[in-house]
Amino acid sequence: MKKVLIPVDGSTHALRAVRFVVRRMRRRGGCHICLLTVQESAAPALAAAPVEDYDEKKACMAVAAATAMLDQAGLPYDAGVRIGGVAESIRRYAAQRQCDHIVMGTRGAGSAPGPMGAVAATVMRIVPVPVTLVH
Repeated sequence: MKKVLIPVDGSTHALRAVRFVVRRMRRRGGCHICLLTVQESAAPALAAAPVEDYDEKKACMAVAAATAMLDQAGLPYDAGVRIGGVAESIRRYAAQRQCDHIVMGTRGAGSAPGPMGAVAATVMRIVPVPVTLVH
């Protein structure tokens, strides 16, 4: 079964990516969704901490709306959390989970104005799988 990674950060752009995948899956079906939220480490000590020590509340808030949309649509998914650089964490997670495709918003929660955020641009450069950006 095809695996689609959707990085989510709670932003409206990330939720648009989830809606995009939901619409496509209703028409085409046959894939598993992997949600990922990445918490950038605020301090060097946090970067070395186990996943259980990150700000769990912040991560849960980032995926809450996305999981609600997927639950309502009855689509199969799992959700992961990583700590570190966002683009590199997305690349590693996609490789570890053997994702076939990444669908993400053009911008994240903290993006500066412009047509595409830095994370989206970097992900497009560093991953070996197709990336669909949703505006």
